[in-house]
Amino acid sequence: WRSVGSGIAFELEWVGAVGAGCGLGGQRGAWDGATLKQKGSSEGASLDEYSVKGAKAAIYGVGIAKDANLIVSGGTERALRGWDARMKRKVSKLKGHTDTVRGVCINDDGKIAITASSDGTIRVWDISLGRQSDVFAGAQEGGCWAVYGNANFTRFYSGGAKGDMCITEIK
Repeated sequence: WRSVGSGIAFELEWVGAVGAGCGLGGQRGAWDGATLKQKGSSEGASLDEYSVKGAKAAIYGVGIAKDANLIVSGGTERALRGWDARMKRKVSKLKGHTDTVRGVCINDDGKIAITASSDGTIRVWDISLGRQSDVFAGAQEGGCWAVYGNANFTRFYSGGAKGDMCITEIK
């Protein structure tokens, strides 16, 4: 779900009853879907009040692991950042893209993430090892803007700036 208001874009991804969100101001966080209260907080902040601090730039994509404890994000910083939703802190920063990261997805166990970038590449990241495991270039002319991995992350679907979509097998 995405909305734009007051000059701030926001992306929200739901896993069961837990949502992770991000905005162009660099904010991100995780919330209980029923109450919109901050995940892991006894008092809970509302969706409008809570964010995980640490991004240095705008966020364009967000993904959340199935247990809702790891959030990944990407944006104008050209990196994939990992965030511990319980501790409200940054846990990783993986570099490799040369332009804005537009799309992010993460597998259920939080060990693999895929990013799509305006630099025209799709990168597969081994989060548990803290490194890039694969790179796919040239799938979309004008840059890659969206990515989604299938259930077992053996294939991903990517969308480009010019409206094209590709299906790619991960070996």
